[in-house]
Amino acid sequence: MYKKNLSLILKHLFLKRWKKFLVAGVVALALAGLYIVVAPKDYRGKVILLVIQKYDQFSDALSASRAADRLTQTLASASSTSLFFQQVEASGLSLGAWPLDEVARQKIWQRDVVMETVPDVSMIVVKTFRPSQVEALNLAQAVAQTLVEKGSLYHGGGDSVSIRIVDEPQVSRSFARPDILLTLFFGFILGVVALALYYLVQYFFGHSKLATNFLLPEDKT
Repeated sequence: MYKKNLSLILKHLFLKRWKKFLVAGVVALALAGLYIVVAPKDYRGKVILLVIQKYDQFSDALSASRAADRLTQTLASASSTSLFFQQVEASGLSLGAWPLDEVARQKIWQRDVVMETVPDVSMIVVKTFRPSQVEALNLAQAVAQTLVEKGSLYHGGGDSVSIRIVDEPQVSRSFARPDILLTLFFGFILGVVALALYYLVQYFFGHSKLATNFLLPEDKT
């Protein structure tokens, strides 16, 4: 009895048929480029906030740092709530259109508003994505303003916690989604992988003439 040697098959495919893999990658690259052209595009707004928690002289710095980190995580989680969205929307800035349906609105909000916490330094990096630069910048500013002015509604620390903007809101000069380089890279890789899978299916389940070139005796145990 014989078994097909997968390692030899893959080696043969990439060494002997590299031109076909190159063509498949280029075709997929072109399709990825077409997707970039027709896909909805979003600009990115960004603002960085610092969460400061006051502690007395009897508290050690490590405990205070951990408490501040927990606060940043709490604030980041609270940003997905309906109340937070309503407060951001009430800022009066132009934020664009949002769905009236609560489920659809939350889905888009979680996609377009990203909060990243920076451990040990108690910072929150807010990234917003909107179809226009103005909306992306306004959304970042509105989120930051809501956290600074009404953050106490979510962290519960009262006057012992303050939130400050340490990096003013800014917006990307070109669209940030979809990512051009990342989309083209994965497009090329997807084309190569798809062709490799096609050949492997032919070798293992089809009637390829090359299938018999990669047979080894079965291990007898």
